[in-house]
Amino acid sequence: MRPRRRPEGPVLLLVLACAVSFFWGRHLGSRVTRPRIPGLPVLHRMLSADAEGAVGDGEFVGTGAGAVAPQAIFEDVLDKVQREFVETTSDTARLSNGALARMFASLDDPRTLFLDPPLRRARQEALMGRYQGIGATLAITRSQKEDVAYRHLSIVAVLPGSPAEKAGLKPGDRLTEIDGRWIIAYSVAADISRLQAQKDLDALQRRENLRQIAQKFQNGLPIHRALSQLMIGQGRSMRLTVQRTGVPHPLQVTLTTAATQLSPVGFRTLDGQIGYLRIAQFNRETGRTLTGLLDRMDRKMKGLVIDLRANPGGVRSEDLDEVDGVEPARALLARLTPGGKVALIERKPARKQPFVVPRVARPLSLPMVVLVDRGTAGLSELVAAALRDTAGARIVGTRTFGDGILPLFAVFKNGSGVEMTTARLFTIRGDDLAQGIKPDITVTEEAGQDAPLRRALALLET
Repeated sequence: MRPRRRPEGPVLLLVLACAVSFFWGRHLGSRVTRPRIPGLPVLHRMLSADAEGAVGDGEFVGTGAGAVAPQAIFEDVLDKVQREFVETTSDTARLSNGALARMFASLDDPRTLFLDPPLRRARQEALMGRYQGIGATLAITRSQKEDVAYRHLSIVAVLPGSPAEKAGLKPGDRLTEIDGRWIIAYSVAADISRLQAQKDLDALQRRENLRQIAQKFQNGLPIHRALSQLMIGQGRSMRLTVQRTGVPHPLQVTLTTAATQLSPVGFRTLDGQIGYLRIAQFNRETGRTLTGLLDRMDRKMKGLVIDLRANPGGVRSEDLDEVDGVEPARALLARLTPGGKVALIERKPARKQPFVVPRVARPLSLPMVVLVDRGTAGLSELVAAALRDTAGARIVGTRTFGDGILPLFAVFKNGSGVEMTTARLFTIRGDDLAQGIKPDITVTEEAGQDAPLRRALALLET
């Protein structure tokens, strides 16, 4: 009689998955300490998340006479958990927030994020110019290497005087670790697939590799938790590991989180007859300040420099006027362009609509130069392109971030919120702003000297 062979390959993974399911089912949602198999719960959670998918565009789940409204299913599941789950829980907010987070995650859009109440409050304050944490605007960006899809936590813009600026962080930097904890950048399924592809491993080696994978993801930091650590709070020291384009080795920086106040608009006169308008962010305060400045601006000036460097753009908000950046951007373009169609917005695939600004009686008609850099993103890229295409402005600096997204910021009744991709941005010529804007004149910043600004002044003085 042949000795029984131990399960190998896919069979081994199936057996382990069953074990994982049992132990994770016992562990899920429980706040009671109990013995655990190291690494297995997190592995099962990651595998379960990979298996989830969006329900689709329909309003009902199921077909035919058995179709049920999604809210009815949610209520039924919530009721079952509250009545039947072995560990009594009345924390419905925790359950609801978890369900919402997974629902938005199933859209597979890194720029669409569910914000729990603390993160929503911090993000709302930041949109109004009051930052906590490291003092930088962050975005989740994608890349592809071989057959693995990566998601990175990238810096879009760094605030002047912020902990991030003092630590030397720059737009485009990718944050990979916080205090030595890996910011999870890809699905656990990628490591499982690589393990399955290694045909020369015996059962013992496979089990050990699987344990190491589980440990790696258990010790890792999900991106939404990393965002909370980087955007909330003051006085916390943290060590960040950073990947920077052109630098072969990871960088290590240490900083202490703090509050950073951002003035959205600044204006001064340079060289006597050239105006310098700095716009750091688009929100309601930006609109109010710009209106007063443009009304008082001397129309006899020789030219105007509009500085959009490190401007991460803004959001659309139907409920919170104080954070909405679309109308202030539209008002600025109305005063500096002939008006009418200045850009394109795609709200549905292959359906681009014109971004229209009103025509005012006496728009400013001045030679203009727009300063941009890697931190110029989103709505500020639209403004820069519109000034170039419809008002003849010249663009000086370095290629912009390439965001090309207009997000919606909304708050839910329970204090949580969402920042959701609702439109893609294009120039009036149809160029996708996700590719960034190439300046008319490329000028990089020099240490201690503002070379782009000096070049802009030289252009306007000739």
